Parts: sequence; C-alpha cells; structure tokens
Amino acid sequence: MADSSYTKAEYELSKARGCLEALDDELDTFDDYVNRYESNPNERNAEAVCYEATRDVRTWRDLLATARDIVKAQEIAAGKVMPGNVKTAMEK
Repeated sequence: MADSSYTKAEYELSKARGCLEALDDELDTFDDYVNRYESNPNERNAEAVCYEATRDVRTWRDLLATARDIVKAQEIAAGKVMPGNVKTAMEK
C-alpha cells in the first residue's frame, strides 16, 4: 500500500520506476546469458540465449508498456499531453 505522505502522482510514478527497475534487472539477467555465449559460443549457450529471449520478451514488453502508460497518464493528469495524442500499450 502507498505511504499516505505520497501524492497520487508520486505513488504512480513510483510504480513506473519500479517497473523500469524490474526491467533493468530482467535485462541484466539476460545479459549474463549473452555474455556466456559471447565468451563461449557453443550450441548449449546459444540455446540458452534463445530460450531466455523467447521466455522473457513478453515480460520486458509488459514492464515497459506499464511504465509508459503510467507516465503518460500522469502527464495527462498534469496537463502536459493532450489525451487524444496518447496511445497506450493496449492500443498498439
């Protein structure tokens, strides 16, 4: 639950930051697989990179889309963007 001292905008932007931090963690993990392949390009490491990319790409997209949607909603709430000019991840 949000700290009561947060404004709604601060709380929403904190959630967006959390999504971006989670995405950063996910990409760091994937980078480990890529680095293993680059240092030892064998079939097993190539399969691991392919498997992780296939398994994780939807997670990466969802985290990024969620963060983007939160930021856009806060921009609209702050009057920085006209609502008709915003496409959410669901509309793409």
